[in-house]
Amino acid sequence: MMVFKWLSQKYAVPEELALVCDFVNTLDCRRYVEQGVAHMSGEEFEIPGQMEAWMRRRRLLPPGKRIDGHDYRRAPDLRDALRSLMRLSPEDQRQDSDAARRLTTASRNFPLTLVVADKGSVTLQAAPGSSALGSVLAEVYGLANTDWLARLKTCASEECAGFSSIVPSLQIGIGARRTCAAIIRRREPIDASIANRLKP
Repeated sequence: MMVFKWLSQKYAVPEELALVCDFVNTLDCRRYVEQGVAHMSGEEFEIPGQMEAWMRRRRLLPPGKRIDGHDYRRAPDLRDALRSLMRLSPEDQRQDSDAARRLTTASRNFPLTLVVADKGSVTLQAAPGSSALGSVLAEVYGLANTDWLARLKTCASEECAGFSSIVPSLQIGIGARRTCAAIIRRREPIDASIANRLKP
């Protein structure tokens, strides 16, 4: 059985990005060998029970509550749409209508509601009776109104194969490419000042 660790914790991803980061990385497509051992890629939502466990760990699903087949089948569509958007630069995101339409279509299955707290704060939350994964979209919306959404990138290394988990503070430019901390860690030799920046 494959054990997944929260990448948002491993690489100290800011709290504002953590849920989206962990969600898009429930599909692990990385291909590399480290210390002679081949990394095993995998799907964290392989069966509904795994998706339920993932949601419970993030307090998105109350104990005893189950997801239905529709929610389970729609989750990968939302994840793939987000990953497709994150593969693009901020400028390309504004110009790629196909990626935008794909995310718009996927998001229709995860309705949100406006919640106004007693103290006047306004947030978006998953609508009652809908999938709690709408919380991912609510976070995306909040990030889109700042510069935070652009901080989630796809690693440029072929070893990562579109593995979207990295924020700029964990990236180092390799020429015109952006390579994640996980890739840098496996490359020798490494400058001590760089190594210190990559500590979780």
